[in-house]
Amino acid sequence: MKRVLLSLALTFLANQPALAANEGFLGEWEVQTSVELMGMSMPGKSVKHCVTNDDLVMTPDVGENCELKNHTIKGNTITWHMTCTIEGQDAHIDGLASYVGDTMTSTININSMGITMVNHGTGKRLGPCK
Repeated sequence: MKRVLLSLALTFLANQPALAANEGFLGEWEVQTSVELMGMSMPGKSVKHCVTNDDLVMTPDVGENCELKNHTIKGNTITWHMTCTIEGQDAHIDGLASYVGDTMTSTININSMGITMVNHGTGKRLGPCK
């Protein structure tokens, strides 16, 4: 159970920012992440990701077992819901990312087997993708 949630957490840590919607969101981002699980905070890490028109909606890299159910873009805020099946267990993932200028914040809630893990991210746009 914890292995499944940790797998999802590490996947999302590596895939921030999770969504982007328009030219203001495109480019290379550096995001600092952290995870809360069962009352414990786990240290985050800094990741870089290039957001392009081809990956405006990113899904976790956990194989073919995830499906983006919906996403909504309102102004500078993006919300989404997706489901994954990993090692036979269902996970429901709800995310919210807000972009203001060259900064962003995100919160991703991952629910599986009655346990919720929360992934927080704060980021800065570094410029165009390299």
